[in-house]
Amino acid sequence: MQVKAAAWALLALASCESSQHTAPGCRSDDACAGPQACVAGRCVPRLPVSGQVFAVEVLPRSSSIWAPTELAMVTFATTAVAFKVERKIEISGSVTRTDTDPDTAQAATARIALALPSAIPNRPTWLFHAEGISLQPRAPIEFQLSLPENARGQIGAVRVVPLPPLDRTTPPWKQGLVAIDGVLAFEPPGAADLIPIEGTIRTAFDDPARGYVVRALEGDRVVSNVVPSDDQGRFRLRIGRRALETGMLTKVAIQVTAATGEQPRNRLLVRGVSEMRPNLGTLRLPAEPLPQAFDVPVTPPAGGSTERIAGVLLRFQTALAGAVGGEFTFRREVQSDTAGVAHVRLLPGTQGQVREYTVAAIPPPNSPFAVRCVRSYSVAPGSPTEVSVGRSIELEPRAELTGQVLSARGEAVGGVRITAIRRADDLAFCPADLATPPATVTTESDGSYRLWLDPGRYRIEYEPPRSSAPLAVEDEVMVTTSTRRQVALPLGALAEGLVQSPSGAGVDGCEVRLYDPVEGTLRGRGVTDENGNFRVVVAVRP
Repeated sequence: MQVKAAAWALLALASCESSQHTAPGCRSDDACAGPQACVAGRCVPRLPVSGQVFAVEVLPRSSSIWAPTELAMVTFATTAVAFKVERKIEISGSVTRTDTDPDTAQAATARIALALPSAIPNRPTWLFHAEGISLQPRAPIEFQLSLPENARGQIGAVRVVPLPPLDRTTPPWKQGLVAIDGVLAFEPPGAADLIPIEGTIRTAFDDPARGYVVRALEGDRVVSNVVPSDDQGRFRLRIGRRALETGMLTKVAIQVTAATGEQPRNRLLVRGVSEMRPNLGTLRLPAEPLPQAFDVPVTPPAGGSTERIAGVLLRFQTALAGAVGGEFTFRREVQSDTAGVAHVRLLPGTQGQVREYTVAAIPPPNSPFAVRCVRSYSVAPGSPTEVSVGRSIELEPRAELTGQVLSARGEAVGGVRITAIRRADDLAFCPADLATPPATVTTESDGSYRLWLDPGRYRIEYEPPRSSAPLAVEDEVMVTTSTRRQVALPLGALAEGLVQSPSGAGVDGCEVRLYDPVEGTLRGRGVTDENGNFRVVVAVRP
């Protein structure tokens, strides 16, 4: 990967290279010729007098009296730029409790998330979190939000999420257009803002299904209270209108799970919720045969190595017929042991038939084997008393990405953290919740690296560790087969500055992140020293 540079940068870089012959391994800026600085033992050109603009985020230590600070546009040039960090302020608030259930009338907690507009593009909100608590029966939940001083007077949006056991009576809600000034006070939604949904759950034998956990979901977000079905199998949910992202119940599903503590749980999912049908009627669970024990080997492809693969996460999922009112899914999640065998209890087929599962197989990060979605895994009846051996799940090798990371001057760069992120629109998701986690590796001292990736399209980030080379990104890398790639980091120039307190004193220990002011992508980061000074080498803009 090459990045074009302006003529001034090339000239400055050339003069820096020539100075390396007379003063290799510089120790101070004085050892570098012209408008250059010594960074990590190398001469690096400074940004030109005309400068380069970045959006800036300053993150002080969590224990600091200073708050996270954003600056929309800061011009970095040949000389260091100074800017001030915001003072941290505490905004108090309370959440009124309206619960009357004796089981939830004692201490209660809730999470409060405040979203403020971000000064950095493509980051529409800046989130601040707090957890509130009330220790007295039905007393308000008290909380404190730590915010930048300039947040005072701004308008934000708040989401309140009651935690167990308060979530049994109170659904989550959003409190929009909140003025950040003085004490914040929130009240749960009233009856007019709540949509009641009720129903009854019964077993396949027409007995009441007691103790099943029922909640409403919009995507993967809970938008209702969370209730157990009572002795008659009945439940009553309240969905907060202000919790809905789309404002439409058509995007909401009712989830019913057994309160067994097993993860992930079997579930009945009811779609097509509507205010016009507040009573879902009777939801009937299907008959579940007894699960049987199976050993499932995880292996390389047939004809290859006979060694089995340890540490592979397997997610089994199958639909069970016979449910009334919704779709019932049986799910199990296990990991292959050190011998490469997953021990799992599955529902086999009945009456001599096989049962089909989808299986997501997810190896550990940087494994030489690829993620796989098995869309048809057959399970035939086995022994009810002994462990049966299931069909092997075979994993194909990942593509091996090897190579070397070089600086713009062709020198090896060690310690570069490489992160490969699969493009979201390239993922073929499996019904069993397949996901491809990012893969990371750090280059050796000679710049060499080895990375195992599933075939697909990737965004690859190269972040040197406070070196004279800049952070670099390749947005579109197609990986199909094992490949050796030599990556040249772009030309770098020095952006330096001073983080000050409101009184003008330097603030140490702050992480300073520089972003593209239009795209909002990270361009580099550094940490302030004991005097508040920082240096970040950034890619030269063409």
